[in-house]
Amino acid sequence: MRSIATLLLLASWVFADAGAGPTQADAYVRQLGHHDFAIREKAEAALRKLGPIAREAVKAGLGSDDPEVRERTAILWRDLRWSVLENADDDFRMLRKSAAQRRNAPKAWDTFVKTHGAGTILCIRAIAEGEGMANALPVAWNAYFDQLDPKTIGAYVSGVRPREEGTKLLALLGEIDSARLRGKTPERLLETLNMLWEHGLALRVGIQILRKRPDSPARTHVYAAIRAGGFLDRVWKAAEKGTVDAAALCLLAGLAREFQCPDRLRPFLHHPLPADMDDRKLGIIAEDLEHAGMLADVCALLKNAKKPVLRYRRCQALGNSGHQAQAEEEWRELMLDLEDKGEIYSLADLMAKHKNARAEDVWKRLLGDGVSKCVYASNACFRLASYCEKRKEYAKAADLKQQGIDRMSGMMMITGAGKTLSGETAIAYVRGEIQKLRAKAAATTE
Repeated sequence: MRSIATLLLLASWVFADAGAGPTQADAYVRQLGHHDFAIREKAEAALRKLGPIAREAVKAGLGSDDPEVRERTAILWRDLRWSVLENADDDFRMLRKSAAQRRNAPKAWDTFVKTHGAGTILCIRAIAEGEGMANALPVAWNAYFDQLDPKTIGAYVSGVRPREEGTKLLALLGEIDSARLRGKTPERLLETLNMLWEHGLALRVGIQILRKRPDSPARTHVYAAIRAGGFLDRVWKAAEKGTVDAAALCLLAGLAREFQCPDRLRPFLHHPLPADMDDRKLGIIAEDLEHAGMLADVCALLKNAKKPVLRYRRCQALGNSGHQAQAEEEWRELMLDLEDKGEIYSLADLMAKHKNARAEDVWKRLLGDGVSKCVYASNACFRLASYCEKRKEYAKAADLKQQGIDRMSGMMMITGAGKTLSGETAIAYVRGEIQKLRAKAAATTE
């Protein structure tokens, strides 16, 4: 059976360039087979001096019918195969050495990209074409998209000449192992492809990303590719003809939400759930159905759910669709069954995101005996402190934050002052917040 991913049509790349024609490097390569030894030597020296400019001509000479040309280009190719970017040979040599020794320091790649800019993609392509260096590619791609914005990358790729080379770079972007991308790299990759009007390629790559992480922020750019490329009807028809697994159903639920087409999704919900469906994907689908106004479908989808977060979603859908009594009954049952600290934390966190008034009571369930060290209890103290602070209960908020410090097991990590803090730095930051709260409490009392 065909899966939805294999049925999606990839847009082709069309470049209207007549070609640059023979270059000086091509002429030197031909001279490598000249009957005059001096001319052959001079041509070889000239090609070596040209460096990156001569690279493709030398590569083409490897397949020459003339054995002399093949021999000399083979010698040249040992060096020129890596000479892809002007003034970068020494830096690139160090990176290749690290790759060969499997020491891929992200900072080294970050520095290389900052120094050599968007042209770094030529070095990445050389690594992709080399042997035994595949381990360097994920680090290189992540550094490339970390340090450069899509506009800069798009401007460079679209400006590459001859245009056939630009096409090869686009193909290289489409071959990235999306499973090993981190941070914002998937989003920036898709944004770059969309900026280059390669919406079909963005869709194909985007689907690969979403198959690994169905809730990735990159799906915004997948929707943009579908909208700009006019692929919506094609995607639905491909799904109707193929096999829809859990990841594909997540994609379709997202389309129903984004493009407000719930009727196209409902037939898929009437089938048994895919065998590879799990609770996480069920939650993603349920959230999209909620936003698409498909509350009855949420209730049916989660009828036999066991996870507290999924049962909560069903309670919400029941209440919002007019079945308040049933929602309350199922909520009471959920509270009676709720014991696992990890599940309590996940439920409280989701309810807090929904600004549900009952979230505070769920957080309190994690406080336990009030003294033992536990990461869940510590986090609950910080969350509960925020509720107290909003109600201007500053003394209570300060006490809870102090408990959060006292009950933390392991290294503390928090988000403060717009960045992630850890260890003693995090503790110092929280203590500063406690002092401010106590000062507010004293001022209020006065």
